[in-house]
Amino acid sequence: MRLATPYATWRGWTMIAHIAEGSVDPSSVRPRRLVKRHLHDAALQRMNARATQAVMRLRGSLVEHPFATIKYHIFGHPRFLLRGLKGAQTEISLAVMVHNFKRMLKVLGGTALRLALATG
Repeated sequence: MRLATPYATWRGWTMIAHIAEGSVDPSSVRPRRLVKRHLHDAALQRMNARATQAVMRLRGSLVEHPFATIKYHIFGHPRFLLRGLKGAQTEISLAVMVHNFKRMLKVLGGTALRLALATG
């Protein structure tokens, strides 16, 4: 099964500025080149403009660490055991809950966490 590529293809005119101002009849201009752009090209360009080296370093230190912890320390391997979207959602939900409980236990301590969970 071949998936459709997310590229939009159209024909462009070399004299597009003259067509816009009305000095050239659009029907007399032949398409001269094939332009191929990603379907979400504007969004990709905005994303690349924001993704500076400093921002990516900050993201790596803040965001990527919990995912790596969940992936390797809780799962023990980088794959889901359950198949399908529902199974994967259930598995990641349990893994995130375990990660959050482990973090609370480390930050609060056992006694304080037990009291906080008991009082609800």
